[in-house]
Amino acid sequence: MISYLRNRLKLDNTNDQISFASLCSICLLYAFSHPYPQVISVLELGVGLFLGIAFLMTVLHLKKSLYSLLLLAALSAIFFWPLIVGLVGGSSLGNIIRDIVPFLYLCFACLFLIRRNEGRTFFKAVHRTLPWLLTVVGILFSIREVLPFIGDILAKKGIVWLEMHLLIQSSAVTFAMCFLLLKGCNLIHLGKYFKGFGLLFLSLIPFMGTYLAVMRAPTAFYVLFILLAMFIWPVSILRKAVIGGVAFFIFIIASGPATISPYLENLTNKQKNHGNNGKVEEIVQITELTFDRPQYAQLLGQGWGSSWASPAVQTRLHPGKRISYAHSFIAYSILKFGLSGYLISLLLVILVFYLFASTWMKAKAFSYDGTVLFSSIPPLLIGIFLEPNYKTLDFSITLLILISVYKVLQSKSYETNTE
Repeated sequence: MISYLRNRLKLDNTNDQISFASLCSICLLYAFSHPYPQVISVLELGVGLFLGIAFLMTVLHLKKSLYSLLLLAALSAIFFWPLIVGLVGGSSLGNIIRDIVPFLYLCFACLFLIRRNEGRTFFKAVHRTLPWLLTVVGILFSIREVLPFIGDILAKKGIVWLEMHLLIQSSAVTFAMCFLLLKGCNLIHLGKYFKGFGLLFLSLIPFMGTYLAVMRAPTAFYVLFILLAMFIWPVSILRKAVIGGVAFFIFIIASGPATISPYLENLTNKQKNHGNNGKVEEIVQITELTFDRPQYAQLLGQGWGSSWASPAVQTRLHPGKRISYAHSFIAYSILKFGLSGYLISLLLVILVFYLFASTWMKAKAFSYDGTVLFSSIPPLLIGIFLEPNYKTLDFSITLLILISVYKVLQSKSYETNTE
């Protein structure tokens, strides 16, 4: 293992080796753990242990600069003020912890922006390895929905759980299907047809999970990426048509023609009956709740652990149900941080678009860098604007992958300019 880290990944520094090995262990354990655990098992404890090690190694490698101090001060303030508000407001300890953990995930990813690594070897190793590990997580999350027989076997062993809608909402599933699709197109473009079509076929596993669960946003991104690949692909129109026909044929075989019509009917009914699933109303109601409070409460928010009756879950089956989260990072930020939540959510949006814009200018569309870059954007946008997957570890890992692409291409640009 040590020789592999040194010779293949060029990780000579012991702290880098520990940090990288911890990240890999986190992904492998997370693939079989629960993204929203109600009861902490050995797997979740293992994820927490390795996350703590990686967190410590990252803190030890932070740059000593004014920018680093400002970022650490901002993260500390964002952490402590909702904690104090939640404790004063009488929130339960369990709900407070459940709110704090996703924030720590995000902090962990953001710290990599100021991580010191002179040779960039650590970020190169993360860039080469973590996207594949997150793809494995996404495929495993999709297996129970797509392959019921295998899913039942795993379920009997306690490896896969029942809340499939939580798995299909996962950032790892969206990342996996986009990454495998674009990487497959990349390999076919290079003439590696067997590997390319193999990855295209694998991309259908997470896609079929979102397809069968009628998850509109991930399905739309997958179709959009197919169209994007077909339009910008530097190959002849005839080859595009042949490859597109083969991919569609594989999709028909995998799903069965009888599932297409019911899916379209379910999609139409979901859009008609649920629309945006109450997410717009949720933001409106959170804003009203914020402005109806006293001025100091408007500024501070409801704090960690607070609960409320979201219109997104007020159905006949759950009348009056209260939850401690919101269905997008924007709504969540306003709920927990008050008026400052607008700024916090805006900063995350700016960060994602800045990393994408500054990296997109340096990455080639049909390269590994471009594949990782484009694949990381859909799950981040879905978590920020549409789904509660911002609370999960794989959302932060996706953000970390985007940061690693930025760091690697920034390093390449610097090395080119200095030669």
